[in-house]
Amino acid sequence: MQFYRPGIPPAYGAETPWYDVLQAEGRTQMRHLKHLMLRFPYFERVPDSLIVADNGERYDRLMATRGNDYLLVYNYTGRQMTLDLTRISGVEEQVWWMNAADGTMQYIGRFPNRRLTFRPHNTADGVLIAFDAAKEYVK
Repeated sequence: MQFYRPGIPPAYGAETPWYDVLQAEGRTQMRHLKHLMLRFPYFERVPDSLIVADNGERYDRLMATRGNDYLLVYNYTGRQMTLDLTRISGVEEQVWWMNAADGTMQYIGRFPNRRLTFRPHNTADGVLIAFDAAKEYVK
């Protein structure tokens, strides 16, 4: 996120130089995100503002992307989010939560294609996944 090094004022309260952070535990978590992103059609994916309520700032900010029949929302703090599922196809959507730390998936359920509010109840730092229930991106 930043390239702090001694002699330069840190942003966001960084205390560790970037070259030391390369060895942090979180560096291995990116593989889970990579595998998730590769499950969905790549070339139709666009950034999106499907978040209906407050999008948050800094570490509390939600980041969303979608394709024609799926959406992915990264949520670092695990806060409540209201999403507009009508931005993707399908009468019903399957909804999952992926824990970014270990890549485990938790099935949340099937929901009608409309605005819905979700709050991850077991972990922060994860991705909410919703896709047309007629598809089988996640089993």
